[in-house]
Amino acid sequence: MFLVLTIFENYKLFNKSLINSISAVTNAVKFPDLSGDPTPDFGLNREGLESEFMATDKQKSYLTELIGNMADEDERDDMMNELSTMSKERASELIQQLKS
Repeated sequence: MFLVLTIFENYKLFNKSLINSISAVTNAVKFPDLSGDPTPDFGLNREGLESEFMATDKQKSYLTELIGNMADEDERDDMMNELSTMSKERASELIQQLKS
């Protein structure tokens, strides 16, 4: 009987030691916080980048005037819808294209 109690006590101590070790390891590991937005923006949603890469108000105004003179109504509507998300580079290309 003594042998059985000794084995049981050793088993209990082993389990407690194992659980403490696992607990210590999992507390030491920093898991990423997954509670936020699932798609990272990589810093692209900053105000500065929008003003740096998006078409300026002056470009949009001039494009609105140039697009308004187009004959094809469907193409005109498509271009007008594109204005709000247009880059400076695309706006510049479109201005050159529509001026000619």
